[in-house]
Amino acid sequence: MVVEPLTDYLRFASVWGYRSSVQAGEEVNILPVTEDTWPEGIPRHDYWLFDSERLVRMNYAPDGTMLTPELVCDPQEIVRANAVRDRALHRAVPFPEYEKRFDADMHPL
Repeated sequence: MVVEPLTDYLRFASVWGYRSSVQAGEEVNILPVTEDTWPEGIPRHDYWLFDSERLVRMNYAPDGTMLTPELVCDPQEIVRANAVRDRALHRAVPFPEYEKRFDADMHPL
């Protein structure tokens, strides 16, 4: 999930993180959204899902500052996180396709 318009941080992450990850062989997919067009069935919270079985919820302050990662052990929440991931991936595009909409510094064309 990438909220558009891209912030300076997301441009940096795209140029120096996502591109490098793709070049190294990682599959990076992007689901672009705006605050007004959030997809149904996808919550507005961040989490990391490792090997489809370990869930870490990322907790942020209202200003976006990272507060704490939280390990979630509830199997039902892990199953829900897998379903959300699958819904998002179904709508997402590969990063190389996504970045065609931007210049080299990830500013819109």
